[in-house]
Amino acid sequence: MATDLKGQCLCGQCICHPPGDSRVHGKNCECDNRQCEDISGEVCGGHGYCSCGRCICEEGWFGKRCQFPRSCDMSDAQSKELCETSDGVLCSGKALTIK
Repeated sequence: MATDLKGQCLCGQCICHPPGDSRVHGKNCECDNRQCEDISGEVCGGHGYCSCGRCICEEGWFGKRCQFPRSCDMSDAQSKELCETSDGVLCSGKALTIK
């Protein structure tokens, strides 16, 4: 019987930990939606949903936890196009990419 931080293998089936907590799930307990919570326990800043440990932000919000309002009226593709060099590198490789 093997155990790690996210689950336990019992008779060929993973039992995710903590038992009864649906935030850790998947065939091999690979999805940990606790990663989408902020310090207060709010999921994706209240502006998105969690998919296998990654926030999917609602329209108008961005950031790892959907914590930033998008004040730009450009699409991501339009913004990227303006920041990309001719060889496809964003901001000449010298800036943070904000999603």
